[in-house]
Amino acid sequence: MTKKEINAIVEGKGNKSAKMRALYNGGVSVKEIAKLLGVHYSFAYNVINKDQKKIGKKVATSRGSNSKKAKIAELAAKGYTNREIADEIGASYNYVFKIRKDEGLPKAERRSKRVAEVPVYKRVLLKLSGESLAGNKDSGLDFDVITDICRGIKKAYDAGIEIGIVVGGGNFWRGRSSGTMDRTRADHIGMLATAMNALAVADVLESMGVDVRVQTSIFMQQVAEPYIRNRAIRHLEKGRVVIFGCGTGSPFFSTDTASSLRAAEIEADVMLKATMVDGVYDKDPHKHDDAVKYDTLKLDDVLTQHLGVMDSTAAAMCADNSIPIIVFSIEDPDNIYKACMGESVGTLVKV
Repeated sequence: MTKKEINAIVEGKGNKSAKMRALYNGGVSVKEIAKLLGVHYSFAYNVINKDQKKIGKKVATSRGSNSKKAKIAELAAKGYTNREIADEIGASYNYVFKIRKDEGLPKAERRSKRVAEVPVYKRVLLKLSGESLAGNKDSGLDFDVITDICRGIKKAYDAGIEIGIVVGGGNFWRGRSSGTMDRTRADHIGMLATAMNALAVADVLESMGVDVRVQTSIFMQQVAEPYIRNRAIRHLEKGRVVIFGCGTGSPFFSTDTASSLRAAEIEADVMLKATMVDGVYDKDPHKHDDAVKYDTLKLDDVLTQHLGVMDSTAAAMCADNSIPIIVFSIEDPDNIYKACMGESVGTLVKV
């Protein structure tokens, strides 16, 4: 069927069901018919399928059936329901149900086990320090430690939580301790350090079957996507972990500030600050044995008492955008999942 003939049917008189039959008999795929007539795939499929059954035929399988089957298997393994899979791949519910049954894939009911606990926070921004990626080393990357951290991230990911991550670069470079170097240049080096860390974390997560995207606020298209807010949000909605590198892209701003900025931009429910201590104390617990840990705090108290949770710019941004912060120890990577599920870990800094 030519393009002119197709347009004549689409723009001509008659109801949509009749047009669907005419287009299908002319060799147009169900997916294309749904697109041309502005209807849902499942509606077009059901109309055509009913018509084909009357003459003892079945709806023709599209050429992309193998890839669709693979996608169905992938999503079924993650616990998606038939309806969710159908919406994701642009197929009918009946088609997904049949493939799932014929291929012996896990039943949709198994998903209830995966999400038996409902996360308190649906979308989170996780701040990882560069030092945490170095483990017991003075600098660089410890992939055993990174693997443990990524297991904690994956556990939250498997629970259906949308995760954005900001990484620091202190395991490679700290701009504020760079001696007499120009501050702007020193901060630019630090941004490049965070890009290396972002790629390392992404690689480990991908090896675990997590769908990941790295975005950087400094343009480096051969290495990562540029940071675009709407694209980042779309990745999260698609079930991808997004790792943000290069801080804010500007000198004089810390990665804590980058974390609060990204948390506000992606509309995160909470900011998770993974540190090397198990919460916020009234004084440095490494120097004072009588240091008292807070279970909860107000962001105003963090600012007025200079508690060192994060720099004042980052704390003020969280306060202005009503973003709570949970500060906890990354030495137990399960704390990431526990925090998302609302368990009491570390210190909750309320707005």
